[in-house]
Amino acid sequence: MEQLKKLRDLLATRSRSHPLRAVALVSLPILAMFGLAGGLAWLGARHMDTEYEKPASYDMLLINEQVKRVKQGARGDIVIFGDSSGLMGIDPLILEQELGRSVQNFCTLAYAGPRGCAIVLEEYLKRNPVPELILFAFHPIQLIRQKQYDNWPKYIRKSFDKEVVPPTGPYKGVKNALSTLLYDHVLYVPLRGSSGGYYGSPKAAQEAIRAGHGGVIDPNVIYLKDVQSGPKNIGFQGLAEGYVQNLQVLREVVDKYGLKDVVLLRTPVAEHFVDEKGALAAAYRDVAKKLAIEKDAGLLEGLAFFPAKYFSTMTHLNRYGKAEFSRALAEKLKPLLADGGGHEAAPSPQ
Repeated sequence: MEQLKKLRDLLATRSRSHPLRAVALVSLPILAMFGLAGGLAWLGARHMDTEYEKPASYDMLLINEQVKRVKQGARGDIVIFGDSSGLMGIDPLILEQELGRSVQNFCTLAYAGPRGCAIVLEEYLKRNPVPELILFAFHPIQLIRQKQYDNWPKYIRKSFDKEVVPPTGPYKGVKNALSTLLYDHVLYVPLRGSSGGYYGSPKAAQEAIRAGHGGVIDPNVIYLKDVQSGPKNIGFQGLAEGYVQNLQVLREVVDKYGLKDVVLLRTPVAEHFVDEKGALAAAYRDVAKKLAIEKDAGLLEGLAFFPAKYFSTMTHLNRYGKAEFSRALAEKLKPLLADGGGHEAAPSPQ
């Protein structure tokens, strides 16, 4: 208290030339601003809106956002489910332009397998009428996984079951304002690696996913590059047993909702993976049979291979490849939509 009295007397002094008075007049507003910012950060961290929860990884961010989009009512005439090769290889906006239909991409990760795909599909169908066309986008490398990563479907199930309770009461507006101020204007915490370099913060990535109707860019390779490589293979030796079991779970959802307008899409590998063409083609025909998929738009063969320069990783197309593949996919879908459009939506089971 004694020090505060001295400070008060100092500020009240009539001598404007007093050096300590000038220092106090300058420093006090600065200290007050830092104190206010610190207080807002503390309050914001304590009362942070769930919109700003930071996921443990970029993979979880992708799943969280796709789950949120389903729960918030995103719907399309054409809806895509599958692994990350579809998530990062199919542009819904290009399909919309080419086909004149609304398109939504709800692909997640290969880790989730067909079981995770089944969860997302059923949750979508619980909330929406059966779309005009459903695409299952599966990459060949997913067919050979011996370990099925059971924790990932469990994580997706938990994400759908989790009830997000928004802030309520007289401080709701204050809490939301603090969260927005803190994470939009004060702190900047980018994603790790190339995703952080391309998208920046988690919130920026979430906004990009929403704006792209679920489409994502793989930023590992941004520019085209020539790849000089001889023939390779992915070690395909038939469908893994665990994968077949996962397919049965997805088949149950297909049967439960009486889905007929379904197409299996074999997302591409680089053209120098040529040694196993026959075996892979037979495997996809087996997958289609296990899922009771009867429609064939030439998607199992016609788009199976793409130039290596269009790939960001072994399984993901880069942004140029994504655009080229999406346009090629649209051409394959046009005759299928012309033949099978305009069906009545099947009733959802109770």
